[in-house]
Amino acid sequence: MTRHRAGILLLLVVGVLPRVAGAGGAGNARVRAATVVASTDQPSDSARVVAIADAVWARMLEDTPAIRLRSGLRVVRLPSLSVASADDDAAFGLTILARLDSVPALSVGTEAWSLATVVRWRAEAMVASRRFYWFRNPVSPYANELSGLHRIYTSWRFASAEDPERYLNLLGEYPRFIEDVTGYLRGQVRHGVVMQRDELAAAIAFVKGIRAEGHRSVFVVDSTRLRDLDPALAARFRAQVASEVDVRVNSAFDRLLSYLAYDYAAQAPTTVGLSQYPGGTEYYRDLVGRSLTFGMIPEEIHQLGLREVARLNGEMDSIRKAIRFKGTREDFHRFLRTDPRFVPKSPEAVRERMLGFVNAMTPKLGKAFAAVPSVPYDVRRLDPALEPGMTFGFYSLPTAAEPVGVYFFNGAHLEEKTSVWYEGLAYHELMPGHHFHLTLVRDQLAQLHPLRREFSSTSFSEGWAEYAAGVAGELGGYVDPYDRYGRRVMELFAATRLVLDTGMNLLGWSRERAMDYMRQNSLYSETEIASETLRYCCDIPAQALGYRMGMLKFQQLRAKTQAALGRDFDLRAFHQLVLADGPLPFTALEQRVDQYIARTHSAGR
Repeated sequence: MTRHRAGILLLLVVGVLPRVAGAGGAGNARVRAATVVASTDQPSDSARVVAIADAVWARMLEDTPAIRLRSGLRVVRLPSLSVASADDDAAFGLTILARLDSVPALSVGTEAWSLATVVRWRAEAMVASRRFYWFRNPVSPYANELSGLHRIYTSWRFASAEDPERYLNLLGEYPRFIEDVTGYLRGQVRHGVVMQRDELAAAIAFVKGIRAEGHRSVFVVDSTRLRDLDPALAARFRAQVASEVDVRVNSAFDRLLSYLAYDYAAQAPTTVGLSQYPGGTEYYRDLVGRSLTFGMIPEEIHQLGLREVARLNGEMDSIRKAIRFKGTREDFHRFLRTDPRFVPKSPEAVRERMLGFVNAMTPKLGKAFAAVPSVPYDVRRLDPALEPGMTFGFYSLPTAAEPVGVYFFNGAHLEEKTSVWYEGLAYHELMPGHHFHLTLVRDQLAQLHPLRREFSSTSFSEGWAEYAAGVAGELGGYVDPYDRYGRRVMELFAATRLVLDTGMNLLGWSRERAMDYMRQNSLYSETEIASETLRYCCDIPAQALGYRMGMLKFQQLRAKTQAALGRDFDLRAFHQLVLADGPLPFTALEQRVDQYIARTHSAGR
């Protein structure tokens, strides 16, 4: 059976990392090799682990467009959302798990053990993806099945006379994919899983934003990209693309929009959260486990979030007193949203401000990090078509076609926003956050198995970015008290997510209650609050938990190491330890830290 993959955007962007990529089922056998001691590597069993990983990687490389793009390979087909494809994935995942179980845990070395952990995580994700097949949201503004596909077309290289025909062949598959999405939505309705009404409105707006007439479509190829082709061939090709979009692509979009606006909308609930659906509570608990990659139940996370919100509000009170602001917290937040010095003037001003912070911080990073990547980075405005449903934006990894890591920000409604947290956001997204750690793996650790390089989890990636934004403060960032306050605003935002995500998806909170709580504990506009609350309860439940929980886990591991080693603790060595071998589930990373502490103690005797 030919295999295809879905979830393209989830593999392309880190801001909206996802339900499946790099994560497995919560609990059960996550790290069955957790007791491995790396002193007696037996190449035969380690080689077996590598062979199993090779099989998984070959499948991903063959069928996952996002990975093919990052590897500089041509995408030759689009994914499928069919049950048969999900069944095939699950069967493959079970086969991989059985093969892993046949390898004695104590007989492999450290890297083979780490690789086995990642392979297991991905295989469990394949199995879980089929088990919870009907819980996707293929037209969510954040985690949809469409946006990632567009990069295939926008990054297409035209170097030979055959490239236009290949492009047209792949464009010819796009209407079929839209029909797949429509069919999947119909199947969801039959299984009792229907988008909430407000989320549906956002989804319709998102799809309408993508649909465009042929000459304005994302699929139209600018003439500058065709300069290596014969001019007559290029002109004919551009006309063919416009015709294909007008006749077939937009017809498929229109059928999807018609279904969403009428038959589907008639069944959309007004309530929110996964617990309202058959099997939704079980699905949410699984999502939490895969998002965090360490054991903690949603009820515990909710209580932790309440405590964190109270603590951070106290710290912000102290900063306001130090600034000598006369007025209430609400007055201060109104001031930060309306005073001209804090209101962004233009998208270009946003870009310049964020790059200014990062450019000033980058030379200081050597004090805390043994290796600093040199891959270029940039800040750019998000595609306006995506802005209505996306509060902030996302970081996009460099590809072979575009070797620059880019943070795409939401540049709409700037008059409603404040720049007070741009310093923390710049560190989070670029250096020493996402861009730093993801390109560090690519630049410095080419010896890792590609499956290890591709592994990601929300708690590791977003947790690192939040932790790194804090490290930037240790290196001299946030000198201005307003920027320091903005950093606490970011932290408070991440803490409120712990309360709201669990509240709406498990504990019966209404969206109105969640929005009120967010108004009381954030600096965000009504537009941002509306978008964010939909994100937690409808777009990508549990994903937002990883920001604060991952940050706290990195802090916990650092404190544990420092307490154990005392004067022998080296911050650069600690950061090298947690980053240099690539992202891992936190259960596995904690084992690495324990082994590092034991080795350091032994070396000091």
